[in-house]
Amino acid sequence: MTPTLRIFLLSLVAAGATGAAASRPETGRSADTLAVKTASGWKTWWRRDASPSRWDGSAPLAHHVHWKAGVPGVQWGELRLRGAGPGRRTRVVLAQINPRQIRLASTASRPT
Repeated sequence: MTPTLRIFLLSLVAAGATGAAASRPETGRSADTLAVKTASGWKTWWRRDASPSRWDGSAPLAHHVHWKAGVPGVQWGELRLRGAGPGRRTRVVLAQINPRQIRLASTASRPT
């Protein structure tokens, strides 16, 4: 997987988590931040009061993904996020699929 595609996928995760946190009606400090689990503890990577008005292409979570090898052509990784409300502890599972090594096909029957 190219670095650009990896950054794009992680940005989608970040945008989804950011949008979910921003839409919560809760108040207080924990409702205004999102954190990622690191080797040294929780690190806040997003704050409502400092959120960007537009995406700049950065991927603040990319270096926190712990990638593991699967079958040849597939890697999977995890991120542990912390916010407020029902999603206060969320595990995000990501997959990297190399299309040069893996071919995806639908097994669903097609209408005739």
